[in-house]
Amino acid sequence: MKEEITHMRKSALVTTLAIAAASTAFGADSVPDLGSLQAQDPQRSIQYLYEACTAADSHMQLYCIGYISATMDAMTVLGTYGPAAHAFGICSEAVVSYGAGIQAFKNWAQKHPEAWGAPRYVGVSLALRETWPCT
Repeated sequence: MKEEITHMRKSALVTTLAIAAASTAFGADSVPDLGSLQAQDPQRSIQYLYEACTAADSHMQLYCIGYISATMDAMTVLGTYGPAAHAFGICSEAVVSYGAGIQAFKNWAQKHPEAWGAPRYVGVSLALRETWPCT
């Protein structure tokens, strides 16, 4: 059990650092030329995640929920750390459901098909920050 918790903490840290790196590279308020970014593995792309989120297959939906919920949790924590971390987080006065986060990602992905080849963390973090920005 202790090893499982350690692994979960490491996974959360890696996710948080990836989001922070993406956010820092693109700036807090800018959207980069996403068409020029490419995921190293197509199964880690925005397109693959979008297809999982819109699939009828329950396993694909679970993949979608798992990825987006983990990213939301990390970004919510970052949103509570004050102005220095706001560029990497999301902020909301009310609790945001995972369903709302998934819908925000799907809406964003539909508006940005040119970005579908980019890494999934880029799309999710930009979608969530656009929907629940920290001001």
